[in-house]
Amino acid sequence: MHDKPRKNNARRKPIDAIVMFKMLVLQQLYNISDEELEYQVNDRLSFMRFLGLGLAEPVPDATTVWLFRQQLKQQGLIEELFEQLI
Repeated sequence: MHDKPRKNNARRKPIDAIVMFKMLVLQQLYNISDEELEYQVNDRLSFMRFLGLGLAEPVPDATTVWLFRQQLKQQGLIEELFEQLI
């Protein structure tokens, strides 16, 4: 999904799919919007620790979270992935 080669180095490097999925898990657990998720990950050390992010690492923004979720939905994977957690 995110294994496309980069055409140049001007863009940010792709965010790890595991980190993105963990963000969706946090979002489901706390029933928060994409924007609130972005804020809470930036605000809470516990969220950053769960995601494996350091203080200096960039946090995916709300649009990135939305796009990732849309990709999973288009591929029919989101329900299957969440079922694996149960």
